[in-house]
Amino acid sequence: MTLRSSFGFSLFELMIAVAVIGIVSALAVPAYSGYIETANMTKVTANFEQGVRVAQYTFAKDKARITIGISASGPNDADSWLRY
Repeated sequence: MTLRSSFGFSLFELMIAVAVIGIVSALAVPAYSGYIETANMTKVTANFEQGVRVAQYTFAKDKARITIGISASGPNDADSWLRY
């Protein structure tokens, strides 16, 4: 009786490996999507806060300029703010 040595993987072993990879990817994709969404919201929040700071600075600067009798330098209406 000779012992047969086999090389490689059986079909069952390959099916188990594919199933494990499928389960891991099914768990990883939603977590990655959540991470991307959080990162994008962080960028949006940072940009919004920067816009608020610019508006506050411009308002304070213009208020000071008007107080001392110099004309305001900032935009006067919404369209001008968008181009500012």
